Amino acid sequence: MKTHNTFVCLRLFVFACIGEPAVAQLHPEFTSNVQSGCPPVIVTFHDLTTGNPTNWEWTLGNGSTSILQEPVTTYFDPGVYTVKLVVSNAGGADSITKVSYIIVDANPTVEFSASPVRGCYPLEVHYTDSSQAGSGTISEYLWDFGDGTISNEQTPSHIYMSAGTFDVSLKLINSAGCSNAITKSDLIHIPNGVNAAFELSALDICTIPATAIFNNTSSGYRTLTYNWDFGDQTTSTVASPAHTYVKNGFYKVPLAIHPNFSLRLHVWLPGTCSLETLHDHRWYLASTILTGTLQSEIWQSSVRSDAQFYDEYLYVDKDTEPTYLGKAKVAMEKTVKREAGEAYVLNPGTLHRIIAHGNALTATLMCRSHCVQNWSRNIIVNQLIPDVKPNYLTPAGLETVLKNYLTQAAL
Repeated sequence: MKTHNTFVCLRLFVFACIGEPAVAQLHPEFTSNVQSGCPPVIVTFHDLTTGNPTNWEWTLGNGSTSILQEPVTTYFDPGVYTVKLVVSNAGGADSITKVSYIIVDANPTVEFSASPVRGCYPLEVHYTDSSQAGSGTISEYLWDFGDGTISNEQTPSHIYMSAGTFDVSLKLINSAGCSNAITKSDLIHIPNGVNAAFELSALDICTIPATAIFNNTSSGYRTLTYNWDFGDQTTSTVASPAHTYVKNGFYKVPLAIHPNFSLRLHVWLPGTCSLETLHDHRWYLASTILTGTLQSEIWQSSVRSDAQFYDEYLYVDKDTEPTYLGKAKVAMEKTVKREAGEAYVLNPGTLHRIIAHGNALTATLMCRSHCVQNWSRNIIVNQLIPDVKPNYLTPAGLETVLKNYLTQAAL
């Protein structure tokens, strides 16, 4: 009987030990996919607690709570956030708090101004940045001026070269890597600007003095003012002026002078017709048309029925007044039109005159020999006074003519 009872008690003791297992101790821990960033920062929390928790209570620091094991929350505002996790099971509860666990940096606050914001092109606009960095300092500027151009300067200036209405954007990045941008729509207004145009009442005025009437057909933004340059060192501010030319638009520019030859550039500027007197030369000459078109007339003394009498002068040199010889009976033999790239030669004593109609820039390169006779003739046709003392240009005048020549030639 004793043996029997002992066996029964042993069985009861083992049963009691197996029926009440021990509960493991909780050790709360967590991490997250990110701990800092620029707003909005989306954070996923990962529970690393040991001890088999069955319940979770999160306080996420941004006003949000959760009972999920791995919650997700968004931090919209810059700041430093403390996160707390409480875990529990049947054996009890425990918690962990991580102070300043989530750090949200501040985005830049973007602001700028521009001056001027309206005007005619080309319009230079100066931009002034008044932005705040947020966190850290501003490390990068990106301007978009709305016309296909950008800048990385803090306070840039930009020249708008066409009409239109332009949006301007500025994006900033600070040293924390946070960015922000602003776009100001229709900030820059540039009207169509000014279109300078005019019409000339007569394009082929070759008798000096000659009066030209200019009809202004310009259009533009707001009230226009005018500044005319007639090409003969005279100007006007009248809207549609009339101007009298007292000289042909013909310039002689010496390039090289030698005892046996000289080289000159002859320039006829557009807009003023040039018609010479009838004359011959004391030398041989060869001339090449560089640009434009020249018309040459060859004349000779004649007894033909269509010959006319004109006043004739004897010309010795530029420092001596011409001598009047009386009436000469002459007739035109032929007319020759020469284009750019053509060349011609004239012998001494060939009576001729050059006509430049002023429709386009015309220039020739002329090389002449030394004098082979002591005099030449000038015959007055169409009331033209012989230019016995041509104005050879001063250095300043040469510079002006060459600039005009090069400007027009480039067109």
